[in-house]
Amino acid sequence: MQLRTSLRRTASLVAATAAAVVALPGGPATAATFEPARIIAPGATLPVDFPGYREPADDRLPANHRIVAVGATIARGERAERIITVPKGFRIVTLGFAERSRIGARAENDYRGRRSVRLTLFADRNAVAAGQSGHGTIYVLARRAYLPSGSLSGTKSATERPTSLRDRTSGLSSASACSQPSPSGNG
Repeated sequence: MQLRTSLRRTASLVAATAAAVVALPGGPATAATFEPARIIAPGATLPVDFPGYREPADDRLPANHRIVAVGATIARGERAERIITVPKGFRIVTLGFAERSRIGARAENDYRGRRSVRLTLFADRNAVAAGQSGHGTIYVLARRAYLPSGSLSGTKSATERPTSLRDRTSGLSSASACSQPSPSGNG
């Protein structure tokens, strides 16, 4: 019994070592690299023409907008996933790439109006030779989200819409407010 247990341990150790040796890469590392995200503030010149977004005539980023820029390097034939998140209080409008970017991306989720986007990135096979890496910058345009009502010292947002039949001043539903006797007693 003792012999079988030691044989099993030895066999499993040999199998694990063999699997680790097979898993070692034979060539250079192919991991995608990403630069830290940087935020472009209002007043800066727009770095790209964003699709579906009408740029101001002076090509300056308007107030209440931010751009998140992330640089990426990806080897040809490789795919990498990256989640890009805009600052708190902002929502995504659209994505753009630098003009000479040699990478492409596919959005894995419906990002418009959300705070983050999941991208699958790849190198442009037409522009990147075999064994080379593609470089590019991803730009995410975001606009300030509407503020929740009452967040600025009791003021209400201009776009506030009621979400229920509840009367906000009394805390009663509109049906129960009508069935209450009037204060004057007439009705």
